[in-house]
Order: sequence, then C-alpha cells, then structure tokens
Amino acid sequence: MDDQVNKFVLQTINEDEYGAELAHLTDEINEVYLQVNHALQVADKREVNQLGDYKEKLNQIKKQL
Repeated sequence: MDDQVNKFVLQTINEDEYGAELAHLTDEINEVYLQVNHALQVADKREVNQLGDYKEKLNQIKKQL
C-alpha cells in the first residue's frame, strides 16, 4: 500500500511541476512573440525575413503545446 501511495504522490508532484513549467514556457513564448512583432515594426527587409522565420518557428512550438 505504501508503494502505491508513494507512486501517487510522485505522480501528482510531477503533474503539478509539469503544469507550472508548461505555464511558464507558454508565458515565455508569448513574450518572445510580442518582441518579434515589435521588432518587425522597425526591421529592414533582411531582418523582416529572419523575424518571419523566427515567428513561424514560434508558431510551430505553440502548436505542440
């Protein structure tokens, strides 16, 4: 019985940590997304292409979350 309780406690802790880490990651991605959008407003053509690629990669990461 103790082993089952220990497994449940560890699983719960891991799920809580996962949720917190996922929320933190989502916040970070959203912040970078805002920074990229701001940078696009003042970027030259070469930078626009690079930022566009970066924004596309961010969108792929967001879809995976």
